[in-house]
Formats: sequence, C-alpha cells, structure tokens
Amino acid sequence: MFLLTKSPFQNSSSPSSISTVRLFGLLVLASLVLVWANNEFVMTKGIFLALAGDRQETFQVEMQYETVQRMAFWGYGMAPLQTAFRIGFVALVAQMTCLLGGIEIPFGRVFRISATAFWAILFGSSLQILWIAKQPAAAITRASLGIAPDSLAAWLLPQYEAPSLLYHALSRASITSFVWMLLLYWGLRETGRVRPAGAAVVTTATWLVVSTLSLGTTIFVQELVG
Repeated sequence: MFLLTKSPFQNSSSPSSISTVRLFGLLVLASLVLVWANNEFVMTKGIFLALAGDRQETFQVEMQYETVQRMAFWGYGMAPLQTAFRIGFVALVAQMTCLLGGIEIPFGRVFRISATAFWAILFGSSLQILWIAKQPAAAITRASLGIAPDSLAAWLLPQYEAPSLLYHALSRASITSFVWMLLLYWGLRETGRVRPAGAAVVTTATWLVVSTLSLGTTIFVQELVG
C-alpha cells in the first residue's frame, strides 16, 4: 500500500515540498517542449499546403511557411510570459472569488495551487498536438487545428469548417478541464480555510470565468481572421 506523504499544494517553505519557483520553472520547461513539438509536428509545410488548398500558389505558401519558421523563436521567448500570465490570471480569479465569500488566502498560496493545476492544461495541449500530428496533412482544416480531442465537442459534434458557438462551448467541457478543476479544488481544500462546498463553488466559478473569456477570445479571433 502506498501512502501520500507529500502534497504538491504544500507551502513552499515546507522542507518536504518543492519551491514555487522550481515548480514554475518546470512548467516553463514543459511549455517550451510543447512549443517545440507544435513547431515540429503541427506547423509543418504539409499542413500549410493543405490549409491553403487551391487558393494560393505553392511558392506563396512556402514563403509563408518560411516566415513562420523564422518567427518561431518568438514562441520560445513568449512561453515563460504566457505561462506566468495564465497561471497568475487563474490565481487572481480564484482569490477574488474567495474574497467575495469572506475567505482570505495569500496570493502566493493561490498561485501555487493554480500552478499545480496548470499541469492538466499542459497535458491537454499535449493530447491536442498528438491528435493533430497523427492526422494526414490533407485532412487538416483550420477548424481541426482547434479541436480538443478529449472534449464533448469532439465526441458529439461533427468537425465543421467554421465551428458554431455550441461547438466552441462544448470544447471547454473536457477531461482536461475536469482534472484541472479537481486539482484546483484539492488545492483549496489543502489550505484548511475552505469548506468542501466553498471549494466547489470557487472552483466552478473560476472555471466559468476562465472558460467564458477563452470562448470570447476564440470567437473574436475567428471573426477577425475569417
């Protein structure tokens, strides 16, 4: 029998717990690996040609591909900032929700909880990259690049060239989101300041805020590009 002797949500001052700085460093490293995998296996010349179809000449597509490849280093440079922003935003929303309920948890502790839950997001991104990488380049569309293979949208709805609002909404309901919510809930309970019902409310409210903003951003970008 294995007993849980450590918690990833423990205060970083505990000698048995990895520091928050090291935890964040590991997350940044994992994010960089995903950026590399996306550049190598998703943003390939074959996929560029498939997305362009007959609308552009081959040499134009190749020029666009070369431009994207030259700019790839920006993805590596932005990975730490994006990771910090995404974790910090979730931590801020969770802390504000706690404060509305009269619960005070130091931001550093909430940030650590959010950072631990971020592993689920990285896992979801890995699934998406693997799913795209195994598809034939000719079968890739602009819509399929945004498919979350572990979501309700991928299971219940067909793959549209221009996914509907319902499709985007159901994409937010996924195994990744469920695991993320469990980690966030567990972390809040580990603080000893939140009751089970309160932790469930804070977790659900945080997920709703983050998912709604993500949904709005996705639709805005789609309208802008399309």
